[in-house]
Amino acid sequence: MANAFVKPTEVVDTAIAMLQNELILTNLVWLNGIGDFANKFNDTITVRVPAPSRGHTRALRGVGAARNLTVSDFTEDSFPVTLTDVAYHLGMLTDEEMTLDVQSFASQILPRQVRGVADILEEGVRDMIVGAPYAANGALHEVAQADFFKGVNSARRALNEDYIPQGRILLVGTAVTEAILNDDRFIKYDSQGQSAVSALQEARLGRIYGYDIIESTMIPHGDAYLYHPTAFIMATRAPAAPLGAVRAAAISGDQRIAMRWLVDYDPTITSNRSLIDTYFGLKVVTDPNGVGFIRARKIHLIPGTVDLGLAAGVPNATITAAGGADHTLQLKVTDANGDDVTTLSSYVSADPTKATVGASTGLVTGVAAGTSVVTASYVTPSGTRTDTLTVTVV
Repeated sequence: MANAFVKPTEVVDTAIAMLQNELILTNLVWLNGIGDFANKFNDTITVRVPAPSRGHTRALRGVGAARNLTVSDFTEDSFPVTLTDVAYHLGMLTDEEMTLDVQSFASQILPRQVRGVADILEEGVRDMIVGAPYAANGALHEVAQADFFKGVNSARRALNEDYIPQGRILLVGTAVTEAILNDDRFIKYDSQGQSAVSALQEARLGRIYGYDIIESTMIPHGDAYLYHPTAFIMATRAPAAPLGAVRAAAISGDQRIAMRWLVDYDPTITSNRSLIDTYFGLKVVTDPNGVGFIRARKIHLIPGTVDLGLAAGVPNATITAAGGADHTLQLKVTDANGDDVTTLSSYVSADPTKATVGASTGLVTGVAAGTSVVTASYVTPSGTRTDTLTVTVV
């Protein structure tokens, strides 16, 4: 049978290779693919991350004790990581599909399943990077669009002063990309001539100040993150192969991401089921002994303007009075970077007798026939950006 795999481990190896090529953000953090979670309390293991090691000085012509040298430790910090979620893709193929439609499982089915798992891992890493406590730890640099490189320099200096090692990454949103593409200091990355270009290679824009610039459409458009991969951890573990599986395999050896492939057959519906899955957990690294979150910095482009409009699916700014079928209206605020700042803005209705608005939600409620001008305000370090929208109540 053309789609019967004699060696399931080859399927898993193929899937892992495909997954690595599909991933961007996940390949930019500290990975621990084969950490031992077995019999660990609360599904938690300890991942070891190299700690910064500081050098010392002594007087050139010192005498006595002044000539003694201080030993620097090559230590590793330990961080607990808990498996919290399962990323998986389950596909069903009938006998008819396997016989008449599927010519090659490896090329027609497996890539689509791998892509489904890759999306879950990428979104998890995205949320971890974007949601890290930058502002609370003084790791936020807010700059005007023309001063982006000053923001990079400021972030670079902060990382240097905290003895964060080189090998750092500059991850940028699309608005940041637009701001740097025409800068003379930018050296474009050229992947021409390579027979196989991964998603990460495609996302690599070039280098600035020795840093690889990686563009991601998943992060806020006006944000950039300068960090060492050890700032964020993702650990994975391949689930065990069940006893009743027709074919099953888990990755083994020195791999950065663990995965399982599982196939069984349901005779009641004459269908094959193919499952690719992995357990995973995420961790923002806070260095011990009161050091805190120091391995990453966020750079934010301050938007020059904001635009107050309607949420997706809202046809116009007309609503009915209270008690009507459509008496509420959700507004949306977008900044000049293209980022949604609706929940970060405040709102005021000029005539609450006609329409009210949630001060922090942007949800307008019709009160009586007439019009009211709603003003949205978004506070930035360089001032407050505002825009207005007239709401009609019928």
